[in-house]
Amino acid sequence: MCRTSNIGLTTAAILWQSTLSVDNCFVIISDVRTAKAELERVNAEESSAREERNKFERDFTMIQHDMKENQRKLELEIEQRQKVEAQLSEVESQLQAEVSARQAALGNSQQSVEKVQQLEKQVFLMLFCRGILLTTSRT
Repeated sequence: MCRTSNIGLTTAAILWQSTLSVDNCFVIISDVRTAKAELERVNAEESSAREERNKFERDFTMIQHDMKENQRKLELEIEQRQKVEAQLSEVESQLQAEVSARQAALGNSQQSVEKVQQLEKQVFLMLFCRGILLTTSRT
């Protein structure tokens, strides 16, 4: 009888352990499912963060490109203005020289009057163009 009762206890112990093992399996499976869901959520957040970073990098690159293009345009405009200013200064000097020569000679020759009128027109056009450049650069 001792043997039978030991066998009965051993079988009961094995059954009890297998019940615990099944319960443990359900707990482990539940934990694995929870961990899997958490991992999927983290992966989705990481993917979203990467997409957002890539968008920011593209935007930053576009802004840098636009900035370089605007800098190039600004430098070109400055160069054009300097040329126009130099031309204006030259035409004004020519006008002043012509006016001075005209006054010195006190002559009313038609040629001198036409030259002065032509130079005045050039000065007016240069000032007008400069005004247009200033207006367009402000917009």
